[in-house]
Amino acid sequence: MSAVHRWFLDHYRDAVWESEHLTASHKAVAEAYARHARDPHGNKTATADLAWITYDRLQTAAGIRRRATVTKILAELETLGWLTAVRRVHRRPTMYRLTIPHNGSNDTTDARQGTTVVPPPVPHRHHRSSHHPHHTPPRSTDAGTPPLEDPPSNTSPSSSARPADRRRIADAAGATDAEVNAIIDKITRENTIRRPFSVYLRAIPDTDLRAHLVALRTPTPDQQNAAFEHLRHAAPDCIHGTPAGALTRPTTNTKLCPLCQRGLPAVPHNTGRPDAGRVG
Repeated sequence: MSAVHRWFLDHYRDAVWESEHLTASHKAVAEAYARHARDPHGNKTATADLAWITYDRLQTAAGIRRRATVTKILAELETLGWLTAVRRVHRRPTMYRLTIPHNGSNDTTDARQGTTVVPPPVPHRHHRSSHHPHHTPPRSTDAGTPPLEDPPSNTSPSSSARPADRRRIADAAGATDAEVNAIIDKITRENTIRRPFSVYLRAIPDTDLRAHLVALRTPTPDQQNAAFEHLRHAAPDCIHGTPAGALTRPTTNTKLCPLCQRGLPAVPHNTGRPDAGRVG
């Protein structure tokens, strides 16, 4: 009879628990990720070693109040080799692979990593794979299975918005299709939305949607400076001979040429010469 192999999560948890290099906070965060681990198909299997959690859920699970502390601990777990980032998406939970550093466990079995292939996009939380191994090891003893977070996605939030929601934003704000996308992304990025976007959008008045559009159309200081520098290199000399002197600085609202700023006329070319105005 072949030996019974333990689940990777059992090896991982034992290694975390026995590690002398991890603090209690490190172990709490690592345990939270272990409880959310799934395989590339989104299932809880013997080789499951992928996990992604929102900051809110991670703080609750690990009992850590400050987000900055969680960020610091995650960076340290990566440095120490207990977590390896597989996929990072802006404003979305980072997908990590649970790994055991070489000095992280006294176990002589090769349990440092559950799977070795970078996974394809993980299915939705309700997906269940129809492929099962012929010989399934005994299930890991886990105190309950926490609900899966939505997997990190490279898709913009605006791409999944309902047509009715998009029409409502376009009509209320007078926005183009591109601006509608930007408004949806802006709302999603700046707010913690725990309800369906359609429900959240119904609570936003039209005046706020118009304010979002105004904010998007208003250039940032960096954009203003970049546009000014572009104009400055292309603009001709002013009537006083100053390069791009007629342009107005976006920061001080003054013209580059002090004579243009004062509204003075052009200076004749022969002004100041001893023979100026003489008749030969």
